[in-house]
Amino acid sequence: MDSQPSRFLTLGLLFFFLTLCRTKAETPNNLSLYQRSLQAYVEAKAELGSTDDAILVLDNDVVHDLFAARLFPAKIGSHTIECLNNKSIKDRYKKTGKQFRVVEVSPMRSQGNNLIVECREYGVSARGGKVILGVYGGYQIEWRFDCSKGEYVKTGVAPLFLRM
Repeated sequence: MDSQPSRFLTLGLLFFFLTLCRTKAETPNNLSLYQRSLQAYVEAKAELGSTDDAILVLDNDVVHDLFAARLFPAKIGSHTIECLNNKSIKDRYKKTGKQFRVVEVSPMRSQGNNLIVECREYGVSARGGKVILGVYGGYQIEWRFDCSKGEYVKTGVAPLFLRM
């Protein structure tokens, strides 16, 4: 028996199944899991009665890469999304003199069959003339890939209690 046709058949079947259930970190409408996690964070805050019109996002490696690729949303629902680096956080605090919160979108990590993205919340204040970030809380968003849908589905949103 010629092994060449069976190799092509095996490769063809492998390609078919990989295409049928391919793992991708974006949904059909091209939102990354980071964007969808930030949306889940905003929704969870809204359920608790948060009335903040602006969500201030801390510029870290995750967010910076998304902004550089122009993938980060300018609005989520009625909330404006604004990215702040360390300097702009200091400038905003000096300008307003009031405490405010920023959100940090953490790099995703794997936990069993789930991917986890944490949206950590920090309070910005001043002590001794220095602007500091104090741990406040946030949410942990869990995702699992659903082969039948061909995308990641949210399996949980839980309050995050950060440890020092």
